[in-house]
Amino acid sequence: MFACHIILVAALTGLTSCKKEKTADPPVDSKATLTKIVNGEDFIQLGYNPDGTLSSITTTLLSDGEEAVSYSVRYSQDKKIQELNGDDGMRITPVYDEGVLIRTHFHKNGVHIAYAAYQVVNGLPKEVTLYGRDENDFSPALSYGLTYNANGNVRESVLMIPGETPGQMFREGHIAYEFDEKENPLYQHKELMLLFMQAVSRNNVLKEEYFDKNLMIEDRYRYAYTYKTNGLPLKAVIKVGLNDTNTTEKEVMYSYQ
Repeated sequence: MFACHIILVAALTGLTSCKKEKTADPPVDSKATLTKIVNGEDFIQLGYNPDGTLSSITTTLLSDGEEAVSYSVRYSQDKKIQELNGDDGMRITPVYDEGVLIRTHFHKNGVHIAYAAYQVVNGLPKEVTLYGRDENDFSPALSYGLTYNANGNVRESVLMIPGETPGQMFREGHIAYEFDEKENPLYQHKELMLLFMQAVSRNNVLKEEYFDKNLMIEDRYRYAYTYKTNGLPLKAVIKVGLNDTNTTEKEVMYSYQ
């Protein structure tokens, strides 16, 4: 559970793609719009309406199996996301308080299966807790706390999981992050990503260090980016491992329109 959560949060704090397509570096375009991020078999694909709002998101996040799920996106009159409807029967509905996201409900084939609660301070999510359905009630399934650096990037993400005593949560591990100073193209969709339990940082992650519950380091991810001429990331090579002599590499890529 922790490894999966960590990979998703880390990847989406500065996610990239793993398609080996030949992508030419386009001319300078400060208004390039992100359309796809692929990381191995995991990906996010975004579709847009003529006014620039999202029309759809297709992703492996929250999918029950290996198949990606395509969600249509519906907005309220004030341009806040009102509902996502997945082709797998999942319906995601956010709840706002004075324009601030405070909760997200998840219904699968008409059944209320879970909800997420957010603690937001100064526009930044500080705690995200997922509650799963337990017979006729809901109980915490996992929670993560977030701390930020001066640039508004996630400095540390701490995962908490339930213990045997109802209501008690215990530390399972954490990730520490370092960032570049370039724009993360997914940041403009940070509220959408929160609906998928993902916290997105303003800049692109350069390093992630994974620690267990005893604060012992378990793994390290180091990102080397190729940027477009407008500063947006085009590709990243990720070295995975605690030292240079025993690492594996992943390639991650971004697509724009």
